Amino acid sequence: MRIVQLTDLHLPPAGTDTQLRIDTRQNFLDMLPRVVALQPDLIVLSGDLCYDVPEAATFNWVREQMDALEISYAVIAGNHDDSTQMGEAFDLTIQQKEVYFEKALDQQVILFLDTALATISDAQLEWLDEQLTNLEGPVLIFMHHPPLPAGMPFMDNHWPFHRSAELMALFNRYASNMYVFCGHYHTERVVHAGNVSTHITPSLYFQLDPEKAEPSIEHTSIALRVIDFKEGQLYTAVQYFEGHTTKP
Repeated sequence: MRIVQLTDLHLPPAGTDTQLRIDTRQNFLDMLPRVVALQPDLIVLSGDLCYDVPEAATFNWVREQMDALEISYAVIAGNHDDSTQMGEAFDLTIQQKEVYFEKALDQQVILFLDTALATISDAQLEWLDEQLTNLEGPVLIFMHHPPLPAGMPFMDNHWPFHRSAELMALFNRYASNMYVFCGHYHTERVVHAGNVSTHITPSLYFQLDPEKAEPSIEHTSIALRVIDFKEGQLYTAVQYFEGHTTKP
């Protein structure tokens, strides 16, 4: 089973630029043939499809590009998205303004969480607890925010996930290994805590310096993550590519 993850697309409305004049729409379009060449069984877009504020037209445009690939894909919301708008655009079930779901791939159940509001509802936690109760063996989870602080001062202090202790306590109640894949931090990082391995995937916009207490761009290369899961073993790697800027 192979999954390719793209995250933090930050796509502005058509015909407009990002503040940094980085062409994130072209970054996304350039990534798609690279993704196809990897022959994934599933593509995951793990949030922040929209640049700054949610735009229904952006979700619709992304769906057009993804449907054209004719490869199975899943989409979850980030803090710059609106879960209801996204759910409507991608025909997903909306539960009290959240979109969370499970998907089976090669007999492996994958869980997709909604942390668009930098938190998680009691209802979603209850659903997750029920899902984990019924699963055996390694668990794969996608969410936009890392479930715990990642040793990155700016993001940990200013843009954290707000129910970290409760979510990690839920994960830790189960003996299975939890492999969590997320974005949000605009960097590449791995955090191990108990039975939980959190893999933070870089953005299609820019990457932040993980050591700085204030926002500082480290570079504008973009990335995708390849996840291979076979016979209970998981292999994952990040691939980097040059990003695009627009002319002044």
